[in-house]
Amino acid sequence: MNNALIVTASAVNKELTGELLTKAGLASSTCVGSCSEARRMLDAAAFDLILIDAPLKDETGVDLACSAADKTDAGIILIVRGDIEEEVAARVEEYGVLTLPKPISRQLFFKVVRLALSSKRRLDAVRCQNENLLERLEEIKYVNRAKCVLIEQLRLTEAEAHRFIEKQAMDSRVTRKKIAEEILKTYLD
Repeated sequence: MNNALIVTASAVNKELTGELLTKAGLASSTCVGSCSEARRMLDAAAFDLILIDAPLKDETGVDLACSAADKTDAGIILIVRGDIEEEVAARVEEYGVLTLPKPISRQLFFKVVRLALSSKRRLDAVRCQNENLLERLEEIKYVNRAKCVLIEQLRLTEAEAHRFIEKQAMDSRVTRKKIAEEILKTYLD
């Protein structure tokens, strides 16, 4: 379920953008009128898409887009005047922020929203894969440390220590990390 944060000073744009995002398949959207309100919302909730209609009451929106890109995994779209779009795009593209020039065609709007959401899904998948790899790395560290303890304490070979941990994990139906933690607790405490 996708949700969006719309940041715009214009009441007309709030309503129109909300309708367009609903047509684009977003389940819900929250609208705020300033960068300071948007920052509070970003601290309070997670969003899949952040749409910033610049300029705003308190800022241009560029700094908000960049800080939101640093703090969240959301797809970020910054809508700016057509005459400054190239300049703004050059400033924000290294953060992964997409820019749209005003006036916006519906077709282009829908394409950019789909692109932003697609980028967010891809980033989520990479983040999940990274977390899995970090967990595996942590398990390997514990197992290697436990093998060293078994080699020192029980005079096992590295292969025997490895086999011991594997067998204990299979017999107990727990992870190798859990067995390694128990070994470390037993021999090092």
